[in-house]
Amino acid sequence: MPLTTLKEKGQITLPAGIRKQLHVTKGDLFNCEIVDGKVVMTPQQVVPKIKGEMREKGIDISKYIGATAGTFSSASKVDEYIRKERNSWD
Repeated sequence: MPLTTLKEKGQITLPAGIRKQLHVTKGDLFNCEIVDGKVVMTPQQVVPKIKGEMREKGIDISKYIGATAGTFSSASKVDEYIRKERNSWD
C-alpha cells in the first residue's frame, strides 16, 4: 500500500499507480467524505449546465456525456461536426 504525506496546506498527492487505476488527471474533482473513520475520495464527473432552449424544454443531455468517446479523430473533426449541426437548426 503506497504512502502519501499531508502537506502544509492540506494537500495530498495521489500515487501514480492509483491515478492510473482510476484514470484521473490534474484538475479532476473528487467527493471527499469520512466513512467509519476513514477518508474516502470518489472521482466525480461534472455535468455542464444545460442552457437556453434545451433547459427551457427540460431536456437532460447528461446521459450522453462520454457516450461517443473516441468517435472523432481530431479537434477539427469535432468543430466540423458542431458546425454542421448548428447549420441544420435553421
